Parts: sequence; structure tokens; C-alpha cells
Amino acid sequence: MRKVIAISVVFALIAGAAFAQTSVSGSISVRGKLIEDTFNDVDNTAVTTGEVETAYVQLSGQNGEGTFGGLIRLRGEDGSGKFHRAFAWWRPIPQLKIFFGQDPDGMYCPYNAWSFTQGEENYAHPHNWENWRAGAGFLGNWEGFGLSFSIYPVQGLEVDITVPFGSNGAGGKSVNFNDLFFGSLELAVVYGIPDIGKVFLNVQGPGEDIFNDVKNDNYGRIGLSFQLTAVEGIEVQLGFATTIPGEVTDYPLNLGLIVNYTGDGFGVKFRSRVGINGTSGTDGTGIETGAGYGKSQNYVDGGFVVGIGVQPWINLGPVTAYLNIGFVSENDGNDNTVSQLYINPYIRMGFGGGSLRFGVLFEDPDLDADKDAKISVPLIFGYSF
Repeated sequence: MRKVIAISVVFALIAGAAFAQTSVSGSISVRGKLIEDTFNDVDNTAVTTGEVETAYVQLSGQNGEGTFGGLIRLRGEDGSGKFHRAFAWWRPIPQLKIFFGQDPDGMYCPYNAWSFTQGEENYAHPHNWENWRAGAGFLGNWEGFGLSFSIYPVQGLEVDITVPFGSNGAGGKSVNFNDLFFGSLELAVVYGIPDIGKVFLNVQGPGEDIFNDVKNDNYGRIGLSFQLTAVEGIEVQLGFATTIPGEVTDYPLNLGLIVNYTGDGFGVKFRSRVGINGTSGTDGTGIETGAGYGKSQNYVDGGFVVGIGVQPWINLGPVTAYLNIGFVSENDGNDNTVSQLYINPYIRMGFGGGSLRFGVLFEDPDLDADKDAKISVPLIFGYSF
């Protein structure tokens, strides 16, 4: 960690001389489970675990004219030659912005799936973010290394054209030129309707040459979604995504609905998704693995998946209390259904740049199975600057 900080200081000194506007930020989060146990008949199965979730220093800057800038994030667990976030951008004219690098935080997605539980994925409160993103009909969120062009032809309209290079840091894998430029391009179009909301269109290539003589199984994925923001305190998002059929026509259809209400010191978040004619990526036991709506997703004739998440919260002054409830039911098309449930009450306390989270997490990966549920008590300390 000392080496990471030292390198970041050097970058800060260099960038400070090169850019008129620079900023340094960082975050560290440590977490542990005070106890984790499974409801079975085996003695002494309770365990205690702890780890550093993340530790990073981030440097960003841009010139005085706002036409050139960059960002780099160094994390403690990243190896030599690989960075969590590292990119530069250039805006030669107001109507065009060119991005080159990688940003795993994701861009061009109508819904950032992290926002529902605000991090700590599959630890303090699981929700399998990939399934709730593309698997819920909200396609987009380009995260790899590549070159992207953002075009702003008229007010309210943004067109993003992305060339994902495939390589991602040290040891990255090269990609066939034809597969890259004739089958991997991505398109994201966002149109803002004044005082109403936004419309999102996302198209992703299949990752292989679609202009060859070989008949492709599919021609990528397409998603359409709408975000309503016209009502103060209420946000509604409706999404649809599927695979563009080729030789194979039996691909899943994914639909998602999100409704968030924020009042004076309290609120509730709701999300639901339906996958028709396909699974959402499981490890065979019913627990979702996060494979989601990606290329590795299995699909079965007549199969379906239904997911619901509800999270009421209330600000009590010193602490904010949350109740996170999730349910997913998945059918393999042969009348075999696996349903899973989790219940997660927790509190969050803020201390300036610091935070503490503490709660209880109950998980049952198969409601029809006996004694496979487990309970844990997560504790998380974090500080950001």
C-alpha cells in the first residue's frame, strides 16, 4: 500500500504541472463477518472472516480550457501494468469528446446497478449486479479497454460509438482485426426529453465478424429503456433487452422495472425483472453467479426467471436504517423451479468522510431444500477523501 501511495504522489506532482485543474481522492474499506453459520446439523461450522475490500488512490485533472484531461486509479490489489481505471480524453470541439482507456465503473448505461444497495456486492447485501443490469433489460455499461467517441449533435442528444479493443492491462489478449471492427462495435444513444426524462438505445456487436461467409448464431444485443424523472421524488425506469437472432432464434427476452421514491428523510427502492425463455446465470444450485445476460448465459425453451427487490430506508439522524429484501425464482423449462430469498436489515453511520455499516444477512439459496440457509453478521468500516 505504501508503494501505491508513493506512486500516486509522483503522478500528482507530474499532473499538477501538466494540468491546470487537478484533484486527488481515495478510499479504503475494510470488512469482516463477525460470524457466519449455516442452519444444518453439523457442529462447529460457524466462521469469522475479514479482509480489505478495497483501497485506492485516484488522480484526475484537465487543462484550463476543459479540452483535455485524464484519470488514473491505483488500487492495492492491482498488479503491475494493470490499473483499475486509467483513461485520457480529448474534446477538440464542443460537439465531440474522444475517450481512450478503460473505466470498469462503466459508462453509457441507463441504470447503474450499484446504486440499489450502494456497493458491498454479495457481501453485506447480495444482489448480483450483472443480473439486475443487463439481465433486467438495462443494456449498456461498457467497462473494457477501448476507444469511444461521444457526439453531441443537438441539445439533449448524445451518440456514443465504442470500439472495445479486448485487451485489458498486462497479459491482455489480442483480438482479430475483423472481429473487432466488423462485429464488436457498440452504440449508445441517449435523448433527453425536457422535464420528462431520458430514452436510451443500446446496441452491442456479438464480438465476431458479421460480414463473413459464416452464418452467425446471433448479431449482438439490443436494449431500449426509458427513465422518467418528471415527478419530483420519484424515479421510474423501464427497460427491455434481447439478443438479435441469427441462426439461433431462441434467445431470452429480458424486462425490468425500477421505481425509487425519496421523501423527507425516508424512501423506498423497488426493482423487478423478468427473463423469458432463459436462465439468468446460476451455478446449478439456484444461486445466481452474476453471469447475467452476457454471452455465457444459458437459454432454455420455456424457462423463465423472476426477481424482486425492495429496500425501504429511513434517516434517524445519527444513523440511517435499511431493510433489504430480495427474492428470485427460476424455472428450467421442465417444471423444475428454484427460489431463493435474502433478508438484510442494516444501519449506516457517517462520520465526515468515514462510515460504519453493521447488520444481519439471512440467505436461503433454495426455499425447497432443508437446512441450506445461512446467517451472517457483516461489519464494514470505510473512509474516503
